[in-house]
Amino acid sequence: MNEYQKISNTILSYLINYNPEMIGLFGSYSRNENKKGSDIT
Repeated sequence: MNEYQKISNTILSYLINYNPEMIGLFGSYSRNENKKGSDIT
């Protein structure tokens, strides 16, 4: 499992309790362009 999948699974595990109709992920991690100074570390 890569880092993107781990982060996605963590986010989904929190949000699923709210029964969202849609979840959107954006930013450097979603584009696989994350670097050392990215917002999620």
